Formats: sequence, C-alpha cells, structure tokens
Amino acid sequence: MMSIPPNNPLIEETARNIFFMDDHFTIAGSEYDNCKYELRIQPKEQKFYFSWACKYFDEVYEIDGPKMIEKYYPEYTIEDEPTEGYDFTISYSLELMPKIGKKKSDLSTEEKKAQKELFKK
Repeated sequence: MMSIPPNNPLIEETARNIFFMDDHFTIAGSEYDNCKYELRIQPKEQKFYFSWACKYFDEVYEIDGPKMIEKYYPEYTIEDEPTEGYDFTISYSLELMPKIGKKKSDLSTEEKKAQKELFKK
C-alpha cells in the first residue's frame, strides 16, 4: 500500500506564490513517474486552475479519487473538461480567498499565521 501525502510541497509553495498575483499566470512542472501538473491563475475569471496528468490516472482515480478531492479540497470544483494535455483539472474561485493586499514579506506575524492556516487544508 502506498502512503502519499495529499499535497506536494513544491506545488503548494508555487500555488501560494501565484494566488496573490494580479495578472494571468501559468506554470507547469513534472513530478515523479512522468506525472505532470499545471497551475494557472486567471484573475479576469476570478479562477485558479490545477491540472494533472499521470500514466495510470484513470485507474488510480477510480480507487478513491472523488472521495479524496471531497475530503482534502471540498472548496474546489472538478472541471467537466480537463485542460488540454491533462487528465484532470480542478478550479478554485479567487473570490473565496481572503484579501490580504500585502506582499508576503510585509505581512505581520498574525497575518502570516492566518495565511499558513488557510493553506493547511
């Protein structure tokens, strides 16, 4: 049995950095076993997108994918059509993000703690 944490630290840090951008931004990368991901922010749509592709995605997703998404990412929406070249895309409304309005380096200790709690989910 594999025990894989529900979040990848590299993807999580990248998401933290782009969540607060004011312009369209896309970054793509690869993970273990030829898996790939894309993080995309589209401020005009007020959406953040996460796309994922992996060799045996369908087989793995069928095991418990919907339950894991519901458990770990209940505020995300599973897109009907994944981004081209990916197996799966979820989105998040930027309107649900708290408005901090400061660069991370300018946040107070209290604001940093609040932001850290937000991304623990």
